[in-house]
Amino acid sequence: MNLFDLISPIYEKVISGNEENFKTLFKLGDFKITDKVLDLGGGTGRVAKFFLGKVQETSVLDESKGMIEQCQKKGSINCVLGKADNIPFGNSYFDKIIIIDAFHHFQNKEKAVQEIKRILKENGKVIIEEVNFNRFGNWLVEKIETIFGAKSKIYSPESVAEFFLKNQFKIKFLDKNRNAYYLIGEKSELQILTK
Repeated sequence: MNLFDLISPIYEKVISGNEENFKTLFKLGDFKITDKVLDLGGGTGRVAKFFLGKVQETSVLDESKGMIEQCQKKGSINCVLGKADNIPFGNSYFDKIIIIDAFHHFQNKEKAVQEIKRILKENGKVIIEEVNFNRFGNWLVEKIETIFGAKSKIYSPESVAEFFLKNQFKIKFLDKNRNAYYLIGEKSELQILTK
């Protein structure tokens, strides 16, 4: 049993900002009623639940069995147990992927980004909200989570962007100098010309 299995029953009582996250994400992602959306590392579905009825399909993938059990109580969300580096969905399946305060938990970030690219449709977007390691005191988040058994590794915004740039994503930031920032990546199949 991991940390998130243990805290899953009370997670939404101690983590705030769910509806605010949704409103910001919805603006940043230019979501449409026809979109299929994956909340990667979405735990209990605390943010995904706000997408119900606003997009065609809402899925959550999380590696914590306890979190997925909580997610399944939310009704129409497709809650799937799995890891970010081995996503059990077909190629080019999702229009949008959101990752809220979870990227630092992915153990194999390079493979996770390759999987994100694989399951996103052409011109699909990934919208990430992540703790900014460059801000004073945020390194403490990583240390505290590690003490409690989470295998967190927080990267700077530029380092997170590099994972996506290596996979031909177009990248832009919002609030890069705040405690939490947004990274928006758009999948593009850029042709690299060689002589």
